[in-house]
Amino acid sequence: MTNLKQSYQTDQQVKYLHLQAEVEILLQHLKTVKQQQSAVTVTNLESN
Repeated sequence: MTNLKQSYQTDQQVKYLHLQAEVEILLQHLKTVKQQQSAVTVTNLESN
């Protein structure tokens, strides 16, 4: 039973780490999009 429990815990830890990595990627993408939007806004203000 201990091996099964350990295997389950390891599987859950791997899933958690994958989700954590995905969240980091999405946060970086969001940051990039916000920076691009800010750059567009500044460009538009300078054009007017």
